[in-house]
Amino acid sequence: HAGRPGPGGRRARGAGRSPSFRRPAIGLRLTAAAAALSLAAAVVLGVELARTREELDRARGATRAVEQVLSAPDARGVSGRDARGRGINAVTSRRLGAAVVSVSGLPAPPEGRAYQLWLIDAGPGGSAAPRPAGLLKGSGEGDPLVTGGFGADTERLAVTLEPAGGSTRPTTNPVVQLALSDP
Repeated sequence: HAGRPGPGGRRARGAGRSPSFRRPAIGLRLTAAAAALSLAAAVVLGVELARTREELDRARGATRAVEQVLSAPDARGVSGRDARGRGINAVTSRRLGAAVVSVSGLPAPPEGRAYQLWLIDAGPGGSAAPRPAGLLKGSGEGDPLVTGGFGADTERLAVTLEPAGGSTRPTTNPVVQLALSDP
């Protein structure tokens, strides 16, 4: 019937052209592709939102931990610098068994290395073995570290340069240290 003249000598609609069902199929494919892209974008945004929420929750937790130590009834601040200007600042709470520690004046650690904080307790006849208290981010400048395990016998804090993942025992001499003498 297509291509034959109809009543009045006119040809049937669409005669000589490709079948009209192909146009909707292309539109359908474009719509499906747009929907797939939208879905992929939504998934990416959802994952990014979840990651951002986790980071925000971690930051809020760290802020709460800092606030808790700073507002403890027995909170005590102590700081010290060496001749090169490297320093440790700490607010301690023996009651909470925690300390907020920041460092200053340290260069960025070399590739594959990190600064590690140590708690050193008073021991019989001198100091006991240092206990790991956490890794500092980068040079540690402006990024306080909240550490637990701070006890009644903790007499010093020290920072060493360790392998990037940290160590169970110091592998270098302290870069900087701070005595925590009680008043």
